[in-house]
Amino acid sequence: MQKWMVLAKKADFYGIGRKFGVDPVIARVIRNRERISEEEIEQYLHGGMNQIYSFQLMKGMEKALELLLEKIGEKKKIRIIGDYDIDGVCSTYILLIGLKKAGAIVDIDIPDRIKDGYGISKELIDLAYQAGTDTIITCDNGISAIEQVAYAKSLGMTVIVTDHHEIPYEEQEDGSIKTILPPADAIVNPKQEGCRYPFKGICGAMVAYKLICGLYEKKGFPKEAQEEFIEFAAIATVGDVMDLQDENRIVVKEGLRRMKNTKNYGLRALIRVNHLEEAELTGYHIGFVLGPCINASGRLSTAKKALNLLLCKDEKKAQELAEEEDLLFLCGHYEGIDERVLEEIVTDYVSIGDYVLTGGELPAMVMIDTISRLVPGVLHNDVSAEFESFQDNLLEYPQYSRPEEWRGKKVPPILLSGHHANIEKWRREQSILRTMERRPDLLKESNLTDKEKKWIRQVKRERKEAEKMK
Repeated sequence: MQKWMVLAKKADFYGIGRKFGVDPVIARVIRNRERISEEEIEQYLHGGMNQIYSFQLMKGMEKALELLLEKIGEKKKIRIIGDYDIDGVCSTYILLIGLKKAGAIVDIDIPDRIKDGYGISKELIDLAYQAGTDTIITCDNGISAIEQVAYAKSLGMTVIVTDHHEIPYEEQEDGSIKTILPPADAIVNPKQEGCRYPFKGICGAMVAYKLICGLYEKKGFPKEAQEEFIEFAAIATVGDVMDLQDENRIVVKEGLRRMKNTKNYGLRALIRVNHLEEAELTGYHIGFVLGPCINASGRLSTAKKALNLLLCKDEKKAQELAEEEDLLFLCGHYEGIDERVLEEIVTDYVSIGDYVLTGGELPAMVMIDTISRLVPGVLHNDVSAEFESFQDNLLEYPQYSRPEEWRGKKVPPILLSGHHANIEKWRREQSILRTMERRPDLLKESNLTDKEKKWIRQVKRERKEAEKMK
């Protein structure tokens, strides 16, 4: 049995409670989250939009804005290339609306999860080039697209990368780390070296929001014009599972307040079809009700459905789009999810008798046969180590089949979900991890790429560091 210890960082919890009007237990929670000074505690409890950081602090921002203003002035065609998850959809929406209002000739493309995989690709670049696009701007992707950006540049295109993901790197022979950036004309990512932006844990939609804030300021728009994007930055922050700290906490709090009376027809319809008109919206509703509806379109068919819903200018049409089956629910794979949590999520939002195929940690068919009970039917049992199957000298990751029907009902075509842009790549990584743990002797004989070998070293290093911290 595991032994749990209560984290007990010291502070005058009763004094903090009296000063800020909170229970001493809340004061302890705040202290445990490394909010130490009175200013930090005040921001944590009562932070407002006037406390979020300026776009000017982000490295590459001025260059990106300079290029955008130039392209807008020259009437050059701009194409936004987003991503198919909730952060990518919200990022694309923010950039598209913001750029249009700033006078840009702009359109969008979002990769198909199955056909294109994650982020910008050579195929999407070719389509943009054939359409006469002068400038590509990525959102929620692009920081790892070294070859793709180089290809776009070879065609004479201008490329602006906005992203929030980790900067790719190579481990040198001496053990040092060398970061690798795509050869874009401008890169806006708070995680790149030399960026003065104080908080690195923002999502792609927040980076897009900062870019539009800068563009609006340069164009002389009133500050209030930026406010329509706050709720979408909030949705993406929660939906992409960002830490609710620092300015994320402020933006989500403000976004939730605004969502109740949103002017966006699509978002309003999504709230309505999920019966949340009278609810006090919280992070839970974004994370487990509204967010999965937006994610579902990208996982099941195309994220453009969700984007079209948010862009809809007709209330009746928005209602029809929100009621489409693909947008109603996707039970995704989240790290650490268990049956209890799945039950809490599913039972409120799936009808009695519906079936949902989950992937990852819960390879099971689940059925709601009463409102309160979840009944899993496992489709594939893991085999013992003696009867492992092999591929390329690696232990194969167990495959879970999806039947066409289950007890006479059609099964929705949901495969592995979550943040796995390339299912085959993810399965390969799982096979490598499985081999490391069960048959490490096989790794020397396996046909591993240099990139995979570096990844293995990184995993081993991270596990060793985690072990030291126990």
